[in-house]
Amino acid sequence: MSARRLIMATLIVVFAVGAIALAACSADSQDATFLGYQQRPTTDEPNGLAIVQLDSGLPAEAKCRYSSLENGTPVKVIKTGDVYEIVSVSPDWEVP
Repeated sequence: MSARRLIMATLIVVFAVGAIALAACSADSQDATFLGYQQRPTTDEPNGLAIVQLDSGLPAEAKCRYSSLENGTPVKVIKTGDVYEIVSVSPDWEVP
């Protein structure tokens, strides 16, 4: 029984480390350009929806907490699953 428990514990640790590594890889920020709001953030609902252009040239929707961005503003976004989120804006690269 002891060897079986050791194998199970090892597998759990390997899966946990793998999941953490995948989460860390997907959380890297990337540069983008703000194009406009699809839904501007308000005080009632903190996240709005912005349209951004990724450095690859592809457009994307991103959750946004900033309500006064102008078209062409450089931003940094992270992708979590299928969802992007604006995490900082230029010129100071401020983080909310």
